[in-house]
Amino acid sequence: MTDPGRPRGNERTAALGRELDPANEVFLEQYWAHVVAHARFVLDLPGTSSNPVVREATEQYLEAVRRLVPSAHRIAQVDAELPPMVQRASAFIRDNLHRPVSATEIAEAAGSSLRAVQGAFKITLGITPMQYLLNARIEAAHAQLLADPTLSVGSLARRWGFSNHGRFSMRYREVYGESPTETRRRLESAGALPMTVSVGRR
Repeated sequence: MTDPGRPRGNERTAALGRELDPANEVFLEQYWAHVVAHARFVLDLPGTSSNPVVREATEQYLEAVRRLVPSAHRIAQVDAELPPMVQRASAFIRDNLHRPVSATEIAEAAGSSLRAVQGAFKITLGITPMQYLLNARIEAAHAQLLADPTLSVGSLARRWGFSNHGRFSMRYREVYGESPTETRRRLESAGALPMTVSVGRR
C-alpha cells in the first residue's frame, strides 16, 4: 500500500531537482555513470546478453535509477535510447575498444558519411564519435577494475588503449570522481574479493 505522506517517484525526482546543489549534481552524474557502466558490464559478459531474465533485470535496474536521476544529469546514455545510426556506430566502437579505431572506420560501420555521423553524435550525445570512443574505454577500464581490483593502473590503461597513464587517470577522475588507485583502495577497504572476468564484447 502506498504511503500517502511519502512522495511518489516523479514527485521525489522533482523535489530532488529543486534541492540540488553543485555537489549533489556531480554525485548524480557520477552515480548514473556508475550504473550505466555496471549494466553494460553485465550485458557484455559471455552468455548474458541473450539471457532474457538477465536483460529484463538489467532494464528494470536502469529504469529504477532513471526515475531517480533527472535527465539533465544522465550524462552517460543507454545505447537503446540512441538513433539507429548512432547505435551502429557505438556498437562498432564497443566491439573494437582494444584496437586503434579511426573516425572513418566508425562512419563506415554506421553506414553513413563522417560528417553525418559526427553531427548525429553531437546532436544526441553532445560529443564526437572519437570522444565517445574515449569515454567507452574509460567505462570499460572502470568495469575491469571493479571486476579485478588487483590490476595495476598501468596495466589497466594499456589494456584499454591508453599510452599515457596520467591522461588516463585524469579522464577517469573526471568521470568517476576519483582516481583508479582510489577506486582500488576503496574496494580493498570494503573487502571486495578480486575475480578475473573478461570485459568487452568479443
